[in-house]
Amino acid sequence: MVQVQRFKKHFHLVFAVLIALAFAPAQNARAQWVQSNGPYGRSAQSVAAIGASLFAGTMEGGETSGLFRSTDNGVTWALVDGFGGNSVRSLLADGSCLYAGTFGCGVLRSTDSGISWSRMNSGLTTNDLANLSKCGSLLVAGGDDGVFLSRDSAKNWLSVGGPSFVQAVATNGTDIFSGISASGGSPGGVFHMTGGSWSSAGLAGNTVYTMSMLGTTIFAGTGDSGVYRSTDNGTSWKPASAGLPNFAVLVLAVSGSNLFAGTQGGGVFRSTDMGNSWNACNNGLSNLLVLSLSVDGGRLLAGTLGVGVYRSNDSGRSWVQIPNKTSIVENLSVSSNGTDLFAGSGGSGAYRSTDNGSSWQPIDRGLPSVLIGRFVFIDSFVFAVTSSYGVYQSSDNGANWSPSSSCNCSIRGLAAGDSNLYLGTSCFGVYRSTNRGKIWGRCSSGFIGNEVTALAADKAHIFVTTDSGSFRSSDYGVTWLPIDIGPAPIYTTTVAYALNGRDAIAINDAFIFHSTDSGATWVKVDSNSLGYHDPHVVLIGSNVLAATQFGISLSTNFGTSWKFVNAGLIDTDIRSIVIHDSSIYIGTAFSGVWRRPLSEMIGLAAVSQPTATKNELRSYPNPFSQSTTISFTPETSGYAEVSVVNLLGVEVARLFAGEFGAGEHTFTWDAGATGDGCATGMYECLIRMTGRVEKLPVLLVR
Repeated sequence: MVQVQRFKKHFHLVFAVLIALAFAPAQNARAQWVQSNGPYGRSAQSVAAIGASLFAGTMEGGETSGLFRSTDNGVTWALVDGFGGNSVRSLLADGSCLYAGTFGCGVLRSTDSGISWSRMNSGLTTNDLANLSKCGSLLVAGGDDGVFLSRDSAKNWLSVGGPSFVQAVATNGTDIFSGISASGGSPGGVFHMTGGSWSSAGLAGNTVYTMSMLGTTIFAGTGDSGVYRSTDNGTSWKPASAGLPNFAVLVLAVSGSNLFAGTQGGGVFRSTDMGNSWNACNNGLSNLLVLSLSVDGGRLLAGTLGVGVYRSNDSGRSWVQIPNKTSIVENLSVSSNGTDLFAGSGGSGAYRSTDNGSSWQPIDRGLPSVLIGRFVFIDSFVFAVTSSYGVYQSSDNGANWSPSSSCNCSIRGLAAGDSNLYLGTSCFGVYRSTNRGKIWGRCSSGFIGNEVTALAADKAHIFVTTDSGSFRSSDYGVTWLPIDIGPAPIYTTTVAYALNGRDAIAINDAFIFHSTDSGATWVKVDSNSLGYHDPHVVLIGSNVLAATQFGISLSTNFGTSWKFVNAGLIDTDIRSIVIHDSSIYIGTAFSGVWRRPLSEMIGLAAVSQPTATKNELRSYPNPFSQSTTISFTPETSGYAEVSVVNLLGVEVARLFAGEFGAGEHTFTWDAGATGDGCATGMYECLIRMTGRVEKLPVLLVR
């Protein structure tokens, strides 16, 4: 069972940008960025409504978290000031007051419908609170340091002890119950305070995520044993899970005589008979991992993992997703067939669009709902780098995923060069796979430093930057030579690369460099005036586009000078960039994916320039020990010769001579059948056609 984790982090960048777009005048409508239709959604760890305002507390696990507020029924959302990027674990609406329990800044209270907030931590001995509840005039807070009570609207708190790691609290008169986590040596279960002392009240060994009262009956939702019910004030507990699936019950909520359960993968269930039986009520609920439930009169709100908030006005019989144009798009890629867009989000998995961003579908079957750092494509395989679980692969265009690698240190980069995969790590340098991720071998011999901070590759070269310098390999990682993209300050280790044939751009913390010989030598063309140490860069012709936290910068002269091209953007914290179908797409920190025609920025002539990133000539496997299959895809027909030569230019194999038709052609070079001349070493496959020569290095390893 995958448990919902608690995150306690501070973040340096908070923007409140989610506002409705105003339409530009017709004459300017084509000269600015346009927001794509997604992918949207955040993990709503807590939800509440007060008056005409909706609230969603987020827990993004490494990205911007806090409290979002909407005053237009969810059409637009704004990040609320005062939460410092801390996770909002619980929300409690009480008349004109709204309370927030956070991990990192304790309890906050608002008395003006969530416009302004004050910290209410007098008497608290912890700032990490998982749950808030109310009984009469008594506020009860549970967290890492036990249970706290307030009788004056959170102005002052009194510790009443109890176990640590409290996940849930409930009150029955003067009695207090706490549900705790069964991890880290904690016994789990329910504890009961009566007469000023605490004692175990059963369910030991279970993580109790949620507790709720319906009349005098106490209900407890557990991590792996469903729902339990006590009708004798916690003296005994009986299962109350008939009809519930085998999922963790993360939240319970009461609406009139109805009891609702939000589960970790099964959606929402309703009981109308005090928990004797449960029925699913998921019509319209597309995400079944429900983190929070809140009752506001006749309205039921459900907060989900990665997809945001849903609303039901009919006791859960049907759900409507509340519009929520907030998302962190950390990665954008174009599939190997050039028709699909892939987006990786910060905490809510992966998405694919087959219609240039007009719609997005989640592609997370088997893929952890964590930050997706990069997509890479080889043939019909898709590879995704996750923030915590290594590399995953899909052989069906992202419909299903399975692990491709496990690594004992952080993954810092993934790149595809020819038919090989290269993996950059934080402590073991670079690994290579020649069989689509099935087996990985280290290929770090020859460069200095094991902590990889940047990795890039095309079909002929690999570039790596470590904590000790930058290096290039022209033989699939067998040997490496240092490259000079300095001098720079000693702390400069992060480099952004953009490759396009013989032209290449490298940007480090201090300078911008241009190479005209596939990265062998570099010329400093500008100081890094982009204002951000880790841009994302693409190169087309002489045009360089750089995505930074300040928006999009354009250089039309290989990085020598720059200008901003942010017209129309309401969110300039750009996390990713890709060129697709004559348009440029950017992924933002708060507002999904945006797009703009390339011709608006660099002109039609530049857009029509051929790029050298298309792999017309490929081989697999490469390196190889016996034979390799070489494929070539000409766009026109004509006479062609296919041969293999050694490094002296001597032909060692003639694979084809004759007429080619347009489309893909494949040939097999069996190096074992060509005599003793084919020893271990580098060779080149040459294709001569219509006056052009295509070259591809291949490595034979005996």
